[in-house]
Amino acid sequence: MYASKHQATSSHYNSEAFDSKTITYVRRTAYLPFSTHHQNPQENFSMLETLNGEEANSEKKQCIIVSGAAGFIGSSICHHLTANGYNVLKLDIRDVENTCDITDPSAVERWFQHAKAVQPNVFALVNCVGIPDVAGGQSATDITEISSETFRLHLKVNLEAVFTMVREFVRFYRSQAEHIINFSSLYAVSTPSLEIYDGKIKHPGYVASKAGIVGLSKYCAVLCAKDNIRVNCIAPAAVAETKGVEAKFLSKYNSKVPLNRPISLQECADAVAYLLLSKNTTGQNLVIDGGFSL
Repeated sequence: MYASKHQATSSHYNSEAFDSKTITYVRRTAYLPFSTHHQNPQENFSMLETLNGEEANSEKKQCIIVSGAAGFIGSSICHHLTANGYNVLKLDIRDVENTCDITDPSAVERWFQHAKAVQPNVFALVNCVGIPDVAGGQSATDITEISSETFRLHLKVNLEAVFTMVREFVRFYRSQAEHIINFSSLYAVSTPSLEIYDGKIKHPGYVASKAGIVGLSKYCAVLCAKDNIRVNCIAPAAVAETKGVEAKFLSKYNSKVPLNRPISLQECADAVAYLLLSKNTTGQNLVIDGGFSL
């Protein structure tokens, strides 16, 4: 879904797509829990309501911005948030209204100006924006095949653009903001296992940018603490719902995982739910990997 000046394709369990351009105001619709359906709307907040005995849809906590909202993980997060009573402002490069190139800081600032006019009270930002390791059409077998151009592309989209989103969110919503959640990757904390990729290598720019997200989030947690804004990461591993995954790859991957299975989109949503309710969790990288990184 990275389509503007660049093209990207996904491989294996890469869960990102470059989801930059867009804002759609989504009103609360159905009330569905994160796992099962109930008829009573008040029973359907799951973790969003029960962790600290708080209601997830209080007046102060009704609206969340999600970048990468049309992507693989981002669209799932949006679904769970709206189903659990939140309003969502969607930002992406396509499949939503009011597009915005997230790699252009001026465009992002204008997007936030419009968002502020549409919804002046937003309490959280969830950054799912990103491009996979094969962005630019490159699938290398050796480090010498990695171009500086594609390396910079990963840093621009996966890291710099996330910083831009964080900065503008604080600029426009400082008095309402409570949470910033950035999606990183398992490979921010664990070296990619070469033998499971059939001679191909994960793009070093992808690994560097995702590790950068962790460092950025930790420092932003310190910088934003004076405003009582909690900043955290979620680092997902291979996601079971990813399409086009070969059985051979899955078998190799699972052999590296103590729990012998990939994670689910549900677990990503539950991680967001937990962080949205936490009052004292900040500067953390929540790794969801079945033990792969151990």
